[in-house]
Amino acid sequence: MTYTSVIFDLDGTLVDSSQDIANALNRVLAPYGANRLEAAQVVPLLGEGPAHLVSGAIRASGASVPDERKIADAYLADYRQRPLDDTALYEGVADVLAILAEAGIPLAVCTNKTELISRIVLDGLRVGQYFSTVVGSDRPVNSKPHAEHLLTAIAELGADPALSMLVGDSTIDQRCARNADVPFFAVPWAPPEVDGPRLRAFKDLPDIVLGTAAPSHTSTPEEQK
Repeated sequence: MTYTSVIFDLDGTLVDSSQDIANALNRVLAPYGANRLEAAQVVPLLGEGPAHLVSGAIRASGASVPDERKIADAYLADYRQRPLDDTALYEGVADVLAILAEAGIPLAVCTNKTELISRIVLDGLRVGQYFSTVVGSDRPVNSKPHAEHLLTAIAELGADPALSMLVGDSTIDQRCARNADVPFFAVPWAPPEVDGPRLRAFKDLPDIVLGTAAPSHTSTPEEQK
């Protein structure tokens, strides 16, 4: 099978942004008696948007916060100023995006991060030019895992959902793909609870998209143990 478009999640899929997110949360929560959060504590909170992230961070840090919404706004304002101090693309991502773009495959990002910050990150890491559209959590659509989020990105590419692919790292991404009836592939570093097909190496993605992949290019979490 060949695919005519590829949609990517952002955090944990294309970029490791956990340290910058943790830093922003720590700066915002420090005045409220919070214990410092490590990046590893933030990773499980990613994927469901800023409100969920901040709420989870408040609980994890033990902060005493009178108004979570104000803290969420403060977090976004802080993070928007410094989203790239410790954020980097995962190995092989830049090369894969270039190969897919050269092959004429339309690419999109479907993320529960805001669209503005997503664009800042992508452009700052010099891969923003590869994406025809970025659909973030601030769009007037139901966010992942709702199918509408992914289907909006696919529609903006002018693509067929049945011939599209979502690449992600979380059960949120996986559920979104299932809800939209879109094929899903997990990145190699996705946690074990993300079941089904996953890339053995990110560099294998172009062969899968273009229909030239050997079966060994994908695996299940159990096979990667």
